[in-house]
Amino acid sequence: MTTWHSSDDQGLVEIAEPPEGAIQIHLEEVGRHSWKSALFGAVMGAGGGPVYRFVAAAPIPAHQESDHAAASVRFPLPFLQDLEDEGDDKWTELARQRLAELDAELVRIGWRRRPDRGPHWWSLRYEW
Repeated sequence: MTTWHSSDDQGLVEIAEPPEGAIQIHLEEVGRHSWKSALFGAVMGAGGGPVYRFVAAAPIPAHQESDHAAASVRFPLPFLQDLEDEGDDKWTELARQRLAELDAELVRIGWRRRPDRGPHWWSLRYEW
């Protein structure tokens, strides 16, 4: 069985078995779980809006960073950008690219995409 990497509260990486049940993609602002990441996000977003990333975790919205099975590359969004508006702008396209990269990585390491999804277009669900 393939293993995945998990990190604890201090950022240390360990090899772990996949979590029980399903995971779902969530959109979260960089820095939601740590002040160091928040500072990084503020510096990176200084020229525009906040910095976000997609994370794969349990389907519930409240989770810790140590619960992440994987995370996408960070990407900026301008202030007041609504990803729910599925228009064709460069920010939504960048978000879609980051989601596709994370999806490909999850499938590569053994997660199977489920046909159902959560409340948003990016809320893809997977099972082990």
